[in-house]
Amino acid sequence: QPVDAEVAISLGEAVILKADVRDGRAACALGQVAVGSGARAGATEIVVRPEQIALDGAESAAGVAAEVLDVSYFGHDALVRLRLPGEPHLQHSLNQGDCQAN
Repeated sequence: QPVDAEVAISLGEAVILKADVRDGRAACALGQVAVGSGARAGATEIVVRPEQIALDGAESAAGVAAEVLDVSYFGHDALVRLRLPGEPHLQHSLNQGDCQAN
């Protein structure tokens, strides 16, 4: 639980999103995301690690639509760059076992 975004970034790859925190949940470009019990209510930024983001080809009530900008394959792993409406690009690292063809 880094104290701020700069520390979070220094600890590894991080996605920083604008959010509005209410009742233990942050409303952001990824939808509703659970936050820690110490999170203050109101407008803020949240840090999400790429490995916390799951990709699924099917539309889901729990997910949000994103545009795939490109995919880079690294043997067993892949890096997927996404664009969410109103946010900068996201990068998501995938283990090939996480991928499913639809």
